[in-house]
Amino acid sequence: YNIHDLWATKRLRDVTAPILKRTGKWPIFSMLMEFLKVLAEVEYGGIQVDEAVHDAFGAEWKAKREQAMVNIEAAGFHCDPDELQGYSSNALLAFFKRQKVKLPKTAKGNPSAAAANLEKIDHPVAKLILELREANKQYGTYYLGFKKQIIGGRYYPDYSLTATVSGRLGEHFIQVMPRAGTSTFKKCITSGYRNGRLLAIDWSQLELRIIADVVAAVTGNSELADDLLGGLDIHAETLARFPFLPDRTKAKNANFSVFFGGKGWTLSNLYGFTSVQAEEFRKDLLDKRYPSVSQWHLMTEKQIIQTGKVRMLTGRERHTDSFTEGFNGQIQGVGSDFNKIMMIKCYHRLRKEGLQSHPIADIHDEIVFDCPPEEVD
Repeated sequence: YNIHDLWATKRLRDVTAPILKRTGKWPIFSMLMEFLKVLAEVEYGGIQVDEAVHDAFGAEWKAKREQAMVNIEAAGFHCDPDELQGYSSNALLAFFKRQKVKLPKTAKGNPSAAAANLEKIDHPVAKLILELREANKQYGTYYLGFKKQIIGGRYYPDYSLTATVSGRLGEHFIQVMPRAGTSTFKKCITSGYRNGRLLAIDWSQLELRIIADVVAAVTGNSELADDLLGGLDIHAETLARFPFLPDRTKAKNANFSVFFGGKGWTLSNLYGFTSVQAEEFRKDLLDKRYPSVSQWHLMTEKQIIQTGKVRMLTGRERHTDSFTEGFNGQIQGVGSDFNKIMMIKCYHRLRKEGLQSHPIADIHDEIVFDCPPEEVD
C-alpha cells in the first residue's frame, strides 16, 4: 500500500464500523479480518508437491482417457476424438434418440445426459461416456490445470472469501479435490518436512449438529439435538426404517436432501426412491421424527418472502429468493465460519507452543496441517 491507500482503507473502516456494529455484523467482520491474517500465511507458504507422483498420475489418466475414446468409437458413437465438444449433451441426446433409449428428464421435463441420468441407463455408451468424463476431469483439471500452477515444486493456493454466496471459501483446486475413492490425486500433495506428515482433521457431523443447533435456536424445539446428544446415529436409524436404501451413506444423503429442502423429485431421481417411497420418507423424517425441522423450513420460507434474505447465527446474511438456498446458507455458512474460527485458534496455539507445524489448507469443514515427524503426536 502507498499512503493514499492506507488513508482510504482507514477512512472506509471508520465509516463502516458504526454500521457494522449497529447491525450486529461487527463480530463476524472482526473474525474475518483476523482470519485473513492466517489465510495470507497459508497462501504465501504454499503446499509441497511431489511432481514425479503427479506426472505418474497424469500419465495414468491420459491413458484412461485415450482408451475411453477408443471404446466409445467401437461402441458406435462416432465423432472426431480431437473435438471433445462432440461428446456434448446435444450429441448424446441425438445419439440416444437414434438408439431409441429414453433418458430421464429434468424437473422441467427435458431429457438430460447429466451424469446422474447416464448412470441409470443400461447402455454401453452411457457407461463409457461417464468413464470419459471422469478421465477428462482428472487429466484436464487435476493434472494439466494443476501442473500449470506449480512453481518450484510448490502450489500456492488462492482462496476467495466471496466466491460463494453461502460464505464457504472458494479455491480452484484445494476446495474441490476428488475423494480418495475416485482418484489418487492427493498423493502428490506431500509434507514440506523430511519424513513429515500431513494431518487432515475435520469436525464430527458438523452440518448435522449445526442443523440441530439452528433448529433449536429458531423454533425452541430440540428433538434433533436431543437425539444427537443422546448418541443416536440418525443415518443408521433411517437405514433401519427404510431397508430398501442400500447403505448408511445413501441414508445419510437422503436425510440431508430432505433437511436441505429436497422434495420428491430429488429423492426419486437422485436416490432411487419411488414416488410413494419418497412421500413416505419425507413424512417419517419431518412429521414423525423431527417436526421442528419442518417448522424451521416454514419460518425460513416466511423470512425469505418478507425480507428476501436469511440471517445466520454468526450474523452473516444471504440475500436469496430460493428456499433451498435459504436452508443451505444457514448451515453451510455457519459451518464455514466455525472452520475459520478453528483455523485462527489452531494457528495461534501452534505459535504459542513454539511448534513448526502449521496449517496449509482449509477445505470446508477440514483443516490440513503439515507437521515435522517429532510433532505429529
